[in-house]
Amino acid sequence: MITLRKLVLGGALFMMAGAFANASNITGFCAANGTPNTSGTLSCGTIASLIGAGNVLTAGSFVVYNSTYQVASSGAPVLVTNFSFGPGYTYMTDTLTTTDNGGVGAIATSSVPNAGGYFTAGGGLDPGFENFLTGNPGSISVNYTDTLTGGSVRLNQVLDEIEYSLNYSASGVPEPTTMALIGGGLLLVGTLRRRKSAKV
Repeated sequence: MITLRKLVLGGALFMMAGAFANASNITGFCAANGTPNTSGTLSCGTIASLIGAGNVLTAGSFVVYNSTYQVASSGAPVLVTNFSFGPGYTYMTDTLTTTDNGGVGAIATSSVPNAGGYFTAGGGLDPGFENFLTGNPGSISVNYTDTLTGGSVRLNQVLDEIEYSLNYSASGVPEPTTMALIGGGLLLVGTLRRRKSAKV
């Protein structure tokens, strides 16, 4: 039999679960360089601006980075791109070497064997190399330097890019209204329990 006490307890537990288990994910593409033989910073912004102020970054978050060109226009171009990440990432540097793939595109290889793995695409993200976050780096950004030798590429353009997939949850501190509802529910459960004990 469903009693008032069980309904109140179930409601309180439901509200508590909702308050503390608001897990979410956000993905996005934020920066790309289009000219070879350049250096700079690809930046997506601060973690707080991406996941929302007051929310907490959680495990499984990563960035995807890549360096490529469309096709060679002459010779056998080799694009070497050095990426440098700050603290808060699994590894802090990587060098991608990109070569022509028989006139149908370009393939990049990483200098960090098996680190992070290769992300094939999905969830709105392009293919690239993964670098998992080990903490909160403060912002999603990477420094890069690319050098093109051995030929030229179509439209004199290369693509150094960075994307992100961030898992996050609420701060773990429920809003005052939620706290009041949970507290009221637990108080009612306690009152019902005392009344039951008094009848015995």
